[in-house]
Amino acid sequence: MLSGADDLAYLALGTGLAAGFVLSGALRRGAHGAAGEIGHVPVDPAGALCSCGQRGCLELSASGSALSAAWPSEGELPPAVALFAAAAAGNPAAVVARDRYAARVADAIRMLGLAVDPAAIIIGGGGRPRGGTSAGGGHRGAAGPGLPPRRSSPPWTWPAGSACCPAGCPSPRSGPP
Repeated sequence: MLSGADDLAYLALGTGLAAGFVLSGALRRGAHGAAGEIGHVPVDPAGALCSCGQRGCLELSASGSALSAAWPSEGELPPAVALFAAAAAGNPAAVVARDRYAARVADAIRMLGLAVDPAAIIIGGGGRPRGGTSAGGGHRGAAGPGLPPRRSSPPWTWPAGSACCPAGCPSPRSGPP
């Protein structure tokens, strides 16, 4: 599905939160090598102090570290697996933590979509739910409200009912809206 795409974004949901870009077929690093540091975009002026010195950075609520803080894992399961399993089992606290995390990850996806309008956003790292694919084949439009109307939506990648869209993703669109 991605063959021939000149503009791609990769969202890394790891210990931190970062993105990578291939634009016009070339890896984009930025003038100072900091392209894609979206984890340090402040989204909550009253939020916690980030290690970068700012308050309320996106990384504080949409990263593996944020997920671990919200849902400390007991045993050998990684925090993401433990949280999503507990939420799927109906644990109310897990559902709240999952939905809060998912909303911030959706903000990151939306930010990438609006900033560079890539053909696809590929989601990877330990902080993404397993079971879906990380490129193509998923529901479209899962980044939610705020995206401008498009001729066709890029392939947002998490399946309906997963963390990206707790209320359920809209149906894939096959043509212009």
